[in-house]
Amino acid sequence: MPRAPVEQDDGDGGRRHGYEVPTGDDHMVAEWANMTILQVGELPLFDYLRFRRDAFIYQMDSTEKGRAYLNDAWTFEQVEPDRQAARELFG
Repeated sequence: MPRAPVEQDDGDGGRRHGYEVPTGDDHMVAEWANMTILQVGELPLFDYLRFRRDAFIYQMDSTEKGRAYLNDAWTFEQVEPDRQAARELFG
């Protein structure tokens, strides 16, 4: 799943409540895969994780802020240096 550091404050002073939604990912997968939440619970783990990743990326790609998050996450995943960019930056 793409991950990048984010600021804690969402502009509204942070979280609105202390509740967690343990089925939030299941709901996202159900919408993405056009399944019921019960069918999502029966998926093999590998399929569930693949659908969850795809649904998350699709959802984040729908807003400018989400696309910026995805770009940051992609940058953090890179393990090879961008030598050309380093040469341009440092000479």
